[in-house]
Amino acid sequence: MKMHPGRILGIIMGLVILASVFLLPFVGSQTLYASTTPVLNNLTAIQQSGDFPTIASSYITVIVLVLLVMAGLVGIFPLGTGIIGVFAMALFTVGPILIYPSLGAPSYGAGYFVIWGASIASLAASFWHRRRDKKVTVNNEVTITNSAPAGAPQPKQWKLSRCGSISRTRYHPGPRSPL
Repeated sequence: MKMHPGRILGIIMGLVILASVFLLPFVGSQTLYASTTPVLNNLTAIQQSGDFPTIASSYITVIVLVLLVMAGLVGIFPLGTGIIGVFAMALFTVGPILIYPSLGAPSYGAGYFVIWGASIASLAASFWHRRRDKKVTVNNEVTITNSAPAGAPQPKQWKLSRCGSISRTRYHPGPRSPL
């Protein structure tokens, strides 16, 4: 199986997304995984607090973590990586603005911007394919001959040119048959 350059770039961008989730600072000085682990451990306490902005922020952070890990794992399919990554990052970006503005916008780290770039690059890579050299042979001339019964005049020959027009090469007039 030959891999086109877009698929190779998609795999690389998937690995970059995974590395950014687990190794690069995402929010403040913490990685996305490190900032989501306490939320996962205390999810019931967060739900019982009744504070809607905190609950919404916690769920969105968990959903974004799951989506970004999925985006990194499906790197062999650059379109899937790009769409899932862009959707997850849009969800994480829009959350503080529209869903829970009372918590304020977080300070984004390098991982945030690297994941945005990798998601967009993976989406663009899905449209990058290797040129395929197709060898097409074209028959330049076709001869059509009408067959005539025994004793009838000579058959007519027609040549079809390359552009589709028909030119008569030989014409043998003869008596017309009543049929």
